[in-house]
Amino acid sequence: MTYTWSAGKNVLTISPAYSQASPYFHVMPQAGMFIPTDSIRLIVSSAITDTAKTPNGPNNLDIRCISARALLSDTIFSYRIDSITFDLVSVSPDSADVNAAPDAPITLIFSSPPLSGTIDTSKNNNRCLVVYSSYHDSSQISFSRITQNNNSVTFVPSKRFFYGDTVFCRYRSATIRDSLGYPVAINNNGIPVSLFDTSSSEGDKLWYFVIRDIPVKSVSPAANETNVPADKAITIIFFDTLPAGVLDTSGIGNRNIVVTSRCSNGAQIGFSSVAASGAMAVFTPSVKLYYGDSVNCSYRGLSTSDTSRYFVEKTVFAKDKTAWSFTIKNINMVSVQPESSMVSSSIHPEIVMHFSDPVYTGTFDADTSNSNRSFRLTSTFCKDTLLPFKSIKFSSDNRRIYIIPDASFFSNDSVYCTFAGFLKNITYNGNNNLPLATSEVKGSHGWYFFIQNAGFYTYPNPYKPGVDLRHCGSNGPCGIWFKNLHTLKAGVNEVSVKIFSITSHPLYSTRDAGVRIMFETGNTNSKPEWKWDTRNRHGELVASGLYLYAIYDVKDNVIKKGKLIIVR
Repeated sequence: MTYTWSAGKNVLTISPAYSQASPYFHVMPQAGMFIPTDSIRLIVSSAITDTAKTPNGPNNLDIRCISARALLSDTIFSYRIDSITFDLVSVSPDSADVNAAPDAPITLIFSSPPLSGTIDTSKNNNRCLVVYSSYHDSSQISFSRITQNNNSVTFVPSKRFFYGDTVFCRYRSATIRDSLGYPVAINNNGIPVSLFDTSSSEGDKLWYFVIRDIPVKSVSPAANETNVPADKAITIIFFDTLPAGVLDTSGIGNRNIVVTSRCSNGAQIGFSSVAASGAMAVFTPSVKLYYGDSVNCSYRGLSTSDTSRYFVEKTVFAKDKTAWSFTIKNINMVSVQPESSMVSSSIHPEIVMHFSDPVYTGTFDADTSNSNRSFRLTSTFCKDTLLPFKSIKFSSDNRRIYIIPDASFFSNDSVYCTFAGFLKNITYNGNNNLPLATSEVKGSHGWYFFIQNAGFYTYPNPYKPGVDLRHCGSNGPCGIWFKNLHTLKAGVNEVSVKIFSITSHPLYSTRDAGVRIMFETGNTNSKPEWKWDTRNRHGELVASGLYLYAIYDVKDNVIKKGKLIIVR
């Protein structure tokens, strides 16, 4: 025993300190506590004296309060340690807590300190405190640490709880004390468990608490947002920092967020990258979303597993799910060159189409034949005949398309341009998204421009077939062209041509050869041009030299004279 005087030695406090365990229960309680059900006797001897200073010296204590000394009698007090009660006073977190931390420990507060050895310190399948949660199937949650500090016992779960999880707890009173308050020695250093009804639920406590959630704070592009750039990533902002392992980083078949669109025909769109930074998750689609496409996003919650593998078991709160949609901006024609109704200063004009955004690969036909499905070109003198192209090129940013016709237009010709437009719906996994005659398109545009009045001319002149391959190569004219005959005289739509030597000797006549040079607007078979193959009326090639020509109307009036130079 230890004795402590207080209140001026008017109060004596006696605390037990056992030197050996109970021979029956084999329990050694901590200092200051008695063995439950133990019997003790306190003897106050009559032989003790006080410290009073009297004329006769120290007096014996009158412990019987009879004002007489009892020298031969002691005062005996008998006690039986009935029980030590361990009432559960409070828990933390309690049932009112809906914002518990993911790593929150569970603490039990008792009315008095439990005896040593009466708290189950097993980390797995603990019998004092049984814990389950919504995201851990039906398996009991284990603990990484169990500590006791006076009246409180703290259980630390071995894993962080997941955000939004619901944690269910059961404190089993029978494992701490029986209905009389006797403690159970689970570790076999106290009262055996066999003495108690372990199936009893008297004094048990059931409760649950909720781990704070990480709901979505905002998304970008926002719900119902329009005019969204085609290359914009999808961003989700959360109310809290994302821990590791809760975000699905899969590029294909992502389970964290499902993105579909009209152009994907409901198929899930993959991602080229998935990244998390703080409270932000960024999903970059692996395809460039098409202009005007309607994009649907379905966020299905974070992973309920703390492993690196993403796994969604169930969702507790509806706010964990978010669905929204947005629309990609359309691509528009910004300008064209030559502009509509303008006059081109060249008979070999370059046609330029400028778009507001990059033209996707595979959405504009680069075929240079007159079967091009994206762009059609004709003119007044080539009516109903689609012209081929010498080249079709794109600018480095794909916003401009440069088209050079494989033709020389006549003076005062009207050139008609038709851009067929882009498909309204493309296929993301297709390489060819070109419009057909029956396709539903958007952004089609038609315009026309004029060719300047370049007047009549001959080409090439001088004609050098043996020197310049352009004059008579694989792609050369192999002759001299008489161009823009319709500009020589108003109202004239038929002419004839005569070729003379320098001495005015006639060498060739279209009329004598039975060749009619007629031109009619809109008739592709009657163009205002004629090519002399530099042969005389006998079919022989003329020699190098200077030659004269004359052009006549149907009445044989000369309307044009000129010179031709041939260098062989």
